[in-house]
Amino acid sequence: MRPALILLDACGVVLSDPLPGLLEAIGRALGEDPVETFARYATLRPGFWTGAIDEAAFWQALTLGHDPERWAERLAASFAPGPATPRLEAWSRAARLRVLSNHRTRWMHGHLERLGLRRFFERVVVSDAIGYAKPDPEAFLQALADTDVARSEVLFVDDKQANVLVARDLGLQAVWAGSTTRWLEEVDALLSP
Repeated sequence: MRPALILLDACGVVLSDPLPGLLEAIGRALGEDPVETFARYATLRPGFWTGAIDEAAFWQALTLGHDPERWAERLAASFAPGPATPRLEAWSRAARLRVLSNHRTRWMHGHLERLGLRRFFERVVVSDAIGYAKPDPEAFLQALADTDVARSEVLFVDDKQANVLVARDLGLQAVWAGSTTRWLEEVDALLSP
C-alpha cells in the first residue's frame, strides 16, 4: 500500500548522527576508555530524551564537569544533512512528512531550521516534548495522534532496528535505514504510483 504519511527518524535519516563521534572524543579528552563514556551516556539517555533531566545536568554528568558548554556547542555545530535530505522534496510531494525523534525540541527545531529542512515537515515530534522515547510504542502513538491516516498507510523510517520492529508491531509499514543507501530506493519504490 502506498503510504500517505512518512514518519522519519531525525538522526541517521534526516540529519547526520554526530553523537557517537562526540562521545568518543569526550572519552579521549577525559582520559577514559570510550566504553565508559558510552555507558555513562546510556544511563543518562532515557531521562535526557524524555525531558526528565535538563540539558545542563546532562552535559555536566556526561562530561564529568569538564567544560560541558564546549561539548554542547561542539555537538550542536556538528549536525549536517543526512542521507534522506536530497529526497525530502520529492517525498513531500508524494506523501505528508513528519519527524519522530529521540532528541531535545530546542535542538531539533534549530537544526532543521538552520539546514533549511523544517519546511518539508507538517509536524516535528520530539521525545522531550511528549515524555516518551522510541522504542516505547507511546512515542509512535503520540506522533500520529492528530492524524486521520490509518496506521497501515504510515511508513516509518529509522536507522535503529528496534524502533522499526515496534513500528511494525503497531501496524505501520517500516523501513530500516541501514548502513547502505538501498533503503532510500525502497522508500522511493513504496511512493511510486
